[in-house]
Amino acid sequence: METIRKFLQTGALGPVILGASSFALMDVLGDPESISKKSNPLLATYGALSLTFWKSRSDSLQTLREFKLDISSRKPNFPKSLFISDWPFEVAPSFDWLREISGIFPTEVSTGSVQKVFLFPSGVTANIEGDCVSSLSMAERELKSQPKFNLQSNREPNDAQIWAMIREVMLVGRAKAYRAALLLGWGILEALLRRLAFDKNLVDTMPTSPNLLVQKLRSANLISPLMFENIENLRRVRSSVAHGINTPSSGKIEYFLLMTTIRALLVKTRQNSRTKDTDAARSGN
Repeated sequence: METIRKFLQTGALGPVILGASSFALMDVLGDPESISKKSNPLLATYGALSLTFWKSRSDSLQTLREFKLDISSRKPNFPKSLFISDWPFEVAPSFDWLREISGIFPTEVSTGSVQKVFLFPSGVTANIEGDCVSSLSMAERELKSQPKFNLQSNREPNDAQIWAMIREVMLVGRAKAYRAALLLGWGILEALLRRLAFDKNLVDTMPTSPNLLVQKLRSANLISPLMFENIENLRRVRSSVAHGINTPSSGKIEYFLLMTTIRALLVKTRQNSRTKDTDAARSGN
């Protein structure tokens, strides 16, 4: 069961996530109601959900680059594998409804005489016509608007540096300064996510925002749906703490979630390292 609230917070709608291949997604959702004759871009619709796939020269498969929900539809006709429990069947989807259901105040990025566009931290954009939400969308171009840097292994922290950072965060946590520990620990989390991407040769360059990195790791099935949701929740709380907006009362729950996620990523990166060593040994023989 999916929710609009979770979509606004994470930028993912169940299996519908940027970077997913057209074959994998249609295998889960079933046959679309309509599909374009043109294959690049390939447009497919499932009731109130529209998907746009694109294949670049460097890609072997068409991947999801944009998707949109027509919130004004009273009969969304979603496939059974994508039931949305908080769809506004009985209420007018106003801007106040959007703020209440998300628990987040989005940033206004465009305004006109009739239409306004708001951006959520997850990358989801909301189109408002008058006082009603007309659509919610997620597009790769929104995430790629960030400047990029080269992802190079010699610039990343080594194991000793990672563990030194973990010990520092744990000292702060033992002092019950959980929000401060969350700010320090987020750097460890980002470093481990980059290491996971680097080990799998997932990307050559990354945006400065970790949002696209997490999206790519999820679409490549390198992190589970639960870990993806936990990381997005931690990112949102960390941003709130850093900017002094809607900060958690103590941050204790988020701190323990952070440390659990870091441990899980350490296990993943360690497994990848062992696999690479085994493959290197086999090739040497």
